[in-house]
Amino acid sequence: MTDPALLFREEALRSQEGPAGPGREAPVSPRWTSRAYWALLVLLAAGLTGSALIQVGEFARGPAVVHGRTVEAVVPAVFGPELRAGLPVELTLGGRAPVTVIIGSTGPEVTGAVAASKLLGTDVGRGALPAGTLIVVRAVAPRDIAAAAAGTVSVQVGSQRVIVTLVTGLAPQSGAVDG
Repeated sequence: MTDPALLFREEALRSQEGPAGPGREAPVSPRWTSRAYWALLVLLAAGLTGSALIQVGEFARGPAVVHGRTVEAVVPAVFGPELRAGLPVELTLGGRAPVTVIIGSTGPEVTGAVAASKLLGTDVGRGALPAGTLIVVRAVAPRDIAAAAAGTVSVQVGSQRVIVTLVTGLAPQSGAVDG
């Protein structure tokens, strides 16, 4: 074996002599890196656990028109199976606080901005409409909201775990609710 005195400078060899004596190993990494490693593992475990337990809502949104206590709106038809009478809907009118109304009925399906505008009796514009086939939602408010006003509706149609939302491959294909 090669003599260490030939490989290292004398100062380096002396720095290794301490209370433990010559030949003591030099520290590989500071203590904080070991602590940081374990802290990172704890945070990763907490994040995975939280994403497996916490659920986020899935909402159907679309334009709406209000006439007294009656609300008519159009939302994507893909949510049709989840929409049913008695479900609460959040109605937002410009400059007012959201109001909760209750779905009375759904249907029929319409296609495109022209058909939706004709049905609602107002020009909703293509930008306000979701793409694809739409379904009409009729709701009833507990009191008169407005004589005639336009706004938007939002109804929770399902929920799924955060991890399912983040990992696209785990998302249900049928629109089923995880829960």
